[in-house]
Amino acid sequence: MDLSVVPKKTFDSLIALPLCAKDSAQNQFPIQSFELTYAERGLYQDSAGLPIIFTDYTNFKCEGNTISKEWVNQLVERSYKGDTIFIDKVKVLGSDNKSREGKGMKIIIK
Repeated sequence: MDLSVVPKKTFDSLIALPLCAKDSAQNQFPIQSFELTYAERGLYQDSAGLPIIFTDYTNFKCEGNTISKEWVNQLVERSYKGDTIFIDKVKVLGSDNKSREGKGMKIIIK
């Protein structure tokens, strides 16, 4: 899984763009589907009133190579420094027209 740390403004500008898959020779292949997990960090209080950081996870499947407009809007609105986005279970259509699992990504917003 590749790791990227990006500023919030960069994340907001990239999240709506289509994903692409490349092999080691830089040949592009179409993405059929992928799963996205959004780990949203938040500051809460425990039962004694002390602050704790808690992470809420949201997971959804995307068909094709893009995230739906509704989810893009949600991610742009809700994402914040320290949140993490995991893109995994990437299905790629190979040159032999067979589906393969591609490498995932982990994106941390700084």
